[in-house]
Amino acid sequence: MVDRQHRVTLRRPVAAFAGASLVLSAAYMLYQGSVRMYYDYYFYAQVKEHYIAPTARYRLMDATVLVGLSLALYVAYRLLRYASVVPTKPESDR
Repeated sequence: MVDRQHRVTLRRPVAAFAGASLVLSAAYMLYQGSVRMYYDYYFYAQVKEHYIAPTARYRLMDATVLVGLSLALYVAYRLLRYASVVPTKPESDR
């Protein structure tokens, strides 16, 4: 049977792995999304003649994706913080 201390030590590496993978994937998606938004809303509108910018529906979806990625980064931050904080033992356990 696995004791409580062993379970706690297993949770920290799992939280660190999940947080790191969330950070990497969210950062990559934010980069790709910002490049696409730059081209769609700014660059093509200035360079191409008769370019029609994406409609408001797509802008709302872009904002929703940014909010979702921000939430993923917050969850990753909390997971990494949980994985890196060293637990202190209460006086009664010493």
